[in-house]
Amino acid sequence: MTFFAAAIWSVVATCALQLLAELLRDAGRLDLVSGVLCQAVAFLGTLVFFTMSYEKDRPLSEVLGLRRTSVALCAVAAALGVALQGPLTLVADAVYRAWPVPEERMRELEDLFQLPHLHQKIAVLLCAGVLGPAVEEMFFRGALFRALRRRHPPGLTVVGLALLFALAHLEPRDYLPVLLGGLAMGYVRSLAGSLWPALLLHASFNLFSTYFALRVGLQADVLSRPASMAAVVATVVLIVFYRALALRSETCAQARAADVA
Repeated sequence: MTFFAAAIWSVVATCALQLLAELLRDAGRLDLVSGVLCQAVAFLGTLVFFTMSYEKDRPLSEVLGLRRTSVALCAVAAALGVALQGPLTLVADAVYRAWPVPEERMRELEDLFQLPHLHQKIAVLLCAGVLGPAVEEMFFRGALFRALRRRHPPGLTVVGLALLFALAHLEPRDYLPVLLGGLAMGYVRSLAGSLWPALLLHASFNLFSTYFALRVGLQADVLSRPASMAAVVATVVLIVFYRALALRSETCAQARAADVA
């Protein structure tokens, strides 16, 4: 698959999401949970058509890269998702200081997280922290990754998908932090030859940030500056450790070979 074709599939999924979200917004029923459900319908629907077009003769688990991998890699990837709060918070803070969100828009966003009931907060955590990451990873680092990897080297595949992932979020202020997050997810996916570490990294990151937003609000810093700097160091250490584990694993070597089969 070419990157142009991958971009078309990404645009299709994103446009479908925007259409569904607009329909709910016009009906006055768009909130965090319904927004993620729209994303699930749009991305999984596009994924079905993608699979029918390119991979209809292969098992879905193989198309998505849901291969067996080591528990240690999954644990390190989940820890990396938490540690990434530090560097991505520093980057996002710099972007938002240079390009502030209008007060009216910020109030709208804060209202989405003002949920009075426990079951509403749990629903948001499950949707934003589990369902949303699962859908995005199956689409980007799952189906699109494998299709691109069969034609392009791993580094180019990771970078290209990270760019598509960032652009799919549509908010220019978020492009840089989302791009960096996408690079991390693609990196762990590429080294493992499996989607599971990328999915766990994404889920742990979203669960942490969503829980914090529900608890103290959007405008509070997720981590203090010293804690963020410490998390930057932890991020580097975890990436190096993850790479060492993945390159020593025969299971990962076989999974990487399956990506280009």
